[in-house]
Amino acid sequence: MTRRKGSVLTDVENTRYKVPKKMSSKEIQERVAERTAQRAARVKTIVEEAEALNKQARYTLAESAADDALCKDPLYHKARYRRGLARKALGLYRGAILDFQTVLTQDPGCTAAQTELDLCKSLFESDEDDVVDSSITPEDDAWPPLLETLDKEWDCGSNSSEYNHSGNDIPCRYYNRGACTRGQHCAHSHAPDYKSVRDLMGRNVCLSQLMVKCRFGPDACEYCHVLSALPDDWKLLQKDKRKFSSFQEAYDLCSRFQQRTRGSFRNS
Repeated sequence: MTRRKGSVLTDVENTRYKVPKKMSSKEIQERVAERTAQRAARVKTIVEEAEALNKQARYTLAESAADDALCKDPLYHKARYRRGLARKALGLYRGAILDFQTVLTQDPGCTAAQTELDLCKSLFESDEDDVVDSSITPEDDAWPPLLETLDKEWDCGSNSSEYNHSGNDIPCRYYNRGACTRGQHCAHSHAPDYKSVRDLMGRNVCLSQLMVKCRFGPDACEYCHVLSALPDDWKLLQKDKRKFSSFQEAYDLCSRFQQRTRGSFRNS
C-alpha cells in the first residue's frame, strides 16, 4: 500500500517536534531543583578553580574566575573572598576592601575576611602610587550586588549552546514549550531576547504575560506562558509594587526603542 506524501511530511514533522507533555507542579519543582543543584555544582567548581589560580599566583585569571562564579550566584561568599584575595595581590585594594566588607556582611564571624580587610585598608592608605580609575565606581568594584537581584546567570548570559543559538532571530515556539528536538540545527531562535525572561528550565517566558497580560494568549504566543519555573527574584519583584512599576516603565521604554531601531533598519 502506497503512503501519501502528506503523511510522510507529517511523520517528518513529528520527528522534529515532540508533542509537549504537560508537567505537574511536582515535576516542575523536581526539574527546578535539579537545575538549581547543577548550577550550584558549577559555581563550586569555578570557585575551586579561582582558589587554585590564586595559589599559582595567576591572580588576573583568579579574579576573572571569581567574577564568573559571582555572576552565577552573587550570594556565594567564598567566591567573593577568593576575588578579594586576587585583587589584593594585584594591588586593587579598593575592590578587595569592598569584597571583604561584603563577605563580613554575610558572615560577621569570618576572621579570615576581617584580617584581610584590615590588611587591605592599611595597604590602601600607605600606597602613595595607588591610582584609582575615576571611571570605575565603587558599585562597579562591588558588582554583583549582595542582595537578591536580577544579576544572576539567566541575565548575565550563559555558555550553553541553546542560550546562544539565535538562528534567524524568530523565537522557536516549540523550544519555548520544551518540545524542539532540532538543537543547533533549528532555524529559529532558542536564545532569550528583550521580549522574554529565561526561566530555570531554560525556556523563554513571555515578558508581556509577566508584566500585564499577553494579547496573543498561550496558544498563539511564541513564548512560554508558564510562570511557575521563574527564578525567585522575578517572583519577589512582582510582589514589590513600587519596584515592579519602575521595571515596567523601563521595559516599555526599551521595547519602544527596539521597535524604532528595527523599523529604521528595515527602512534603510
